[in-house]
Amino acid sequence: MRTTLTLDDDLFMALNERARATGRSFKEVVNEVVRKGLAPSAPRSAVDPPVVDLGGLRLSAGEAEALGEDAEVVRFLRVTEELERDVT
Repeated sequence: MRTTLTLDDDLFMALNERARATGRSFKEVVNEVVRKGLAPSAPRSAVDPPVVDLGGLRLSAGEAEALGEDAEVVRFLRVTEELERDVT
């Protein structure tokens, strides 16, 4: 089927370059790219992120506070200590 299509300059240049690089016609490249774009995509598989054990706390919230550490750091350490107590 023959049709008129208006392409953005960057798309035309990319398609034209692909046609030259592969030795195929512009029409073949456009049809291939459109087919790939319309094909259903394969579902992505879930990936479990790696778990890294950084060991126990090296500085307690009280020690951090005594050293004049930032209030947010002290708060984080307190919450972490509570979580560790809940786990054990």
